[in-house]
Formats: sequence, C-alpha cells, structure tokens
Amino acid sequence: MKTNMKYKLILLVLLPFIIGFLIEGLFRLGITSLGSLLFIPWIFWFWVGRTFGKLNLQPIKSFILGNLAWGISFGLYTWRVVFLNDISGSHFLTGLSEFYALGFVGLGTRILRLFTNQIHGTTAMKIAYFLMLIVFSLGFFSALHSKSAQSD
Repeated sequence: MKTNMKYKLILLVLLPFIIGFLIEGLFRLGITSLGSLLFIPWIFWFWVGRTFGKLNLQPIKSFILGNLAWGISFGLYTWRVVFLNDISGSHFLTGLSEFYALGFVGLGTRILRLFTNQIHGTTAMKIAYFLMLIVFSLGFFSALHSKSAQSD
C-alpha cells in the first residue's frame, strides 16, 4: 500500500474520535440542538466502510483493519463500564471510549426510546457502537458487492 493511502486510511479510522471531541465541545458550549446533523456521521461511516471494502486486500483483513479503532474503543468502553465504576474511572479513558461513537448516540437514544422511557447512558452507548458496526458493514459489503459485480 502506498504511504499516502496508509495515512488516509488511518485518518479515516481515527476521525470519529475527532468528531466526538468536537460534538462534546459543542455540548459544553451549550449547543445541544444538533438534530439536523444527525445523519452526517452515518453517511461518513458508510463511506469509510465502502473505502475499506474497495481495498485490494483480503476482505477479512480489510474489515478488521477498518474496525480496529472501533474494537479498541469498544473494548475500553466495555472494560470501563464492567470493571470500573464512574468514580474510579479515568476521565481520559472515558473520553477515548465515548468520543468514538458519540456521533451515533443521538439515533441510538431515539431507538432506545422506542422500547423504554428510561434512557441509560451505557445502553445508549452500546447501541451506538453496534450501529456504527452495522453502518460500516453495510458500506463495506456494498463495496465488495459492487467490486464483484464489476469483475463479472
């Protein structure tokens, strides 16, 4: 793989951290009405999935590479929620584990509201992480499908 392509892929995979950091900053400034921007992370993450699906790598390697930061972040989040309580948890680890999926929490919360009136933040974050995986997978497999259709 070319060096520029490696940097592009690393940036694509890490961009949700930056987006989450920016969303958190907007929340701290009191800007909470981001409803009109709800689907931007979804479109972006679908595109990232398509980008990794088009790579000239074995599909499983490409899928794992595209979800490596997701898996690490989800692992940190799960570890923090299961083994640490909020008091003993590091704010740095909290930020790292929650910022990655923050762009998906809004719709995750709306989905959760379909089933209950009590919204638990940990459940909303788990739903957000799985929505992220689903959206990436849809983009990834659509690229694989179009790649195989072009080769036929």
